[in-house]
Amino acid sequence: MANKKAGYSILYAPLYSFFSKGLYRDAALHWKGTCFGYLFLLLASVWIVTLAGCQTKLNKFMKDDVPPVLSQVPDMAIKSGALTVDAPQPLVITIPGEEQPLLVIDTTGEITSLDDTDAYLLVTETHIMYRKNESTTETTKLADFPDMTITQDSATGFLDVARKYMLPIIFPFALVISFISRILQALVAGAIGMVLTAIFRVHLAFVSVLRIAVLALTPCILIQMILTLVGIPIPGVGLLCIFIVLFYLTLGVWAASRKDEAPPVPSFENRGDSAQ
Repeated sequence: MANKKAGYSILYAPLYSFFSKGLYRDAALHWKGTCFGYLFLLLASVWIVTLAGCQTKLNKFMKDDVPPVLSQVPDMAIKSGALTVDAPQPLVITIPGEEQPLLVIDTTGEITSLDDTDAYLLVTETHIMYRKNESTTETTKLADFPDMTITQDSATGFLDVARKYMLPIIFPFALVISFISRILQALVAGAIGMVLTAIFRVHLAFVSVLRIAVLALTPCILIQMILTLVGIPIPGVGLLCIFIVLFYLTLGVWAASRKDEAPPVPSFENRGDSAQ
């Protein structure tokens, strides 16, 4: 059985990982390597799709929501850590249709804290304050910024550059970080899988269980991508994914223990001798 040719192509792993015990059995008994190459390609594809969706939303946001806000921004200048503003103050900048102010600019000293306003951000003569969450605010000194002049045109140009290049710059960093994270998760799942091999009384090398673990991660990776694209927040989705991974890990090790059963290779994957 160990020399039998693999019946399932790795190209179908993203789909069949959701339901095919034959895929898990085939991966454990007949595939080679760790499947980390597959994991890298899967994550790259997921990040491309996710960031493409984010780019679409960002483009719409820049087109529809940003101009009405920028039209309220006056000419400003930061010099030697102090802000000057060419407009009457306090100046309240809002998002059209929203009741809560977005930004308050006040260099007169009338408003010195976010406790004095409902705005998300406050810019004083020497500081920028913003709400990190409902109970926490952060403060940054303008002295940490270089001298600069801010106009509507310069702000629009900066945001346009950010729109074009921010997500492509994020891609490699997000991919590498997620790849390392998923490898660590696969190693932990593989260790748990070795315990399951004792329970199901099947002899599998760790690398074989590791392949099952990588496949068991696949459904959660794809589910999280879909939830991100459709914008549906699910409380506790991380914990739910742990149970999903454990389910598929158990399914995979159990399927590998069924040595009397050949994996049901679909006809469009069958390459002649793979089911013999």
